[in-house]
Amino acid sequence: MTKINPPFSSSMQNPKSSNFTKDTELRAKEISAQLIWPILIKVMICVVPAMGLVGLGKLFAGGKVFFVFLLIFLAYYVVSGKPLSFFALSISVLPVLVFLRDGLFYNSVIAILGLGLALRLFKTPQKFFQLWNNLLLRWLLVVGVLYWGGAFILTGGYSSGLMILELGFSAGIVYLLAEQRRFLSTAFIGAGISLFAIGLALLGYGSPRLVEAKIEGVTFGNPINFGIPAAFILLYSMVDDGKWLFLHKSAISRRLVGGTALIFLLLSTSRGSWAVACVGVIIMLLFSKVRMKMRILISLMIMAIFLFSLLLTEKGALINEWFDKATSDERSLEQKTTGRFDMWKLFPNVLKDSPIWGFGPGSGPEVYATYSMSDPNVHFKPGVKLAWHSLYLHIGVETGLIGLLLLTVFLASLISKGLVHRRVTGEVGPLLGVPCFMTIGLSVSALDPLSGLFLGIAFLGNTRAPRVRRPKVWRTQTHRVKTDNPTNFSNSEGKTFFQ
Repeated sequence: MTKINPPFSSSMQNPKSSNFTKDTELRAKEISAQLIWPILIKVMICVVPAMGLVGLGKLFAGGKVFFVFLLIFLAYYVVSGKPLSFFALSISVLPVLVFLRDGLFYNSVIAILGLGLALRLFKTPQKFFQLWNNLLLRWLLVVGVLYWGGAFILTGGYSSGLMILELGFSAGIVYLLAEQRRFLSTAFIGAGISLFAIGLALLGYGSPRLVEAKIEGVTFGNPINFGIPAAFILLYSMVDDGKWLFLHKSAISRRLVGGTALIFLLLSTSRGSWAVACVGVIIMLLFSKVRMKMRILISLMIMAIFLFSLLLTEKGALINEWFDKATSDERSLEQKTTGRFDMWKLFPNVLKDSPIWGFGPGSGPEVYATYSMSDPNVHFKPGVKLAWHSLYLHIGVETGLIGLLLLTVFLASLISKGLVHRRVTGEVGPLLGVPCFMTIGLSVSALDPLSGLFLGIAFLGNTRAPRVRRPKVWRTQTHRVKTDNPTNFSNSEGKTFFQ
């Protein structure tokens, strides 16, 4: 009798091999779900000593320490050819870069972000051109370059219109970081470290608003530049169980990070940032799954305890004061909006004079100075060259109805992608980024690198749902085969799978 051998299987021959493979896969998944601590340590080396010196009144010394360490670490990543690490460190220190730019190196933001993208281009061109494969991101970068070029030609100043490039660069870097989620999450946690370091450094100055301080004769600080990253950390510590910050395994960590961000958000007294946080919470509650909604509500309840505790302190009186400025019936709309209402009143007259293509890139401040002088109803700094305090006003004045139409299509497409992404994956993060960015645009131009954090995540939404392959149905030809019980080979389960 011939001996029949069983089918060969390496795992059957060596049972340990299958276990080894599974252990290797689990280990790889575990590593991919961990923060990159060497990068976070570099962030702390850059930020903590520098902000400590700022807290002691040594602004320029702190700035020099920050930039020396930062440039050393970035140079190491350039030499070693590690673009993702370069990106992660750049996004991590972005709040500090924006905070120090007015007093020190204004163009440091665009230089560092641009250098990172150039490194990616020369190191791995095929991965760099992932930016080009995303149609909406491609639009943003191309329009940004054309807009900056037009502003340079019309105004003669290279810095006019530069902010839109910073927005595009930061959003593009966030998009590229998502190639490996641990780099993306490390960058966001690093941004939180930078934000908290700034807040702690300025707590001792006793300024009417936390981030408006005068140090060594230099007055700097913009509340919304502190409030936007605080709102970002707060929202993304809650949405999707905090997975965008790798906080999904620890509810305590989520609430600790979110609660700290909430405190600094309130202390920023940036009403525009408060509005971003409120809109973000509403979006999360509307689109998250029931289980997620309950966790979000629990987190909000715990954070409310933080809030009430803060309101009992000396800083609580300041928060109440600025909240009253935004809601009191005794204050006019001009007072509540700090001049923004005057700009909205002026906008129809401006648009009427150049409705199709506007007054050209970079012309916004000059247009406001001219039209505010001729309108007696405008009381907010008439005749002064000011940027329009809204993305929609800014685009409408400088590019007219054409620009507003393109902006509408752009934002609507991002919302559509976010909805598809939510339906396919269950993640609300990309969808959350769009209305938050739109809310920022109500109070400022939103053409800045910090707003690019929200926009970058919005670009991660799926373009379309994956195609579901239906199983083939085989039917017997009953007129040729005689059967007592004809069989119908149809799909009885009726399930749909998304990979």
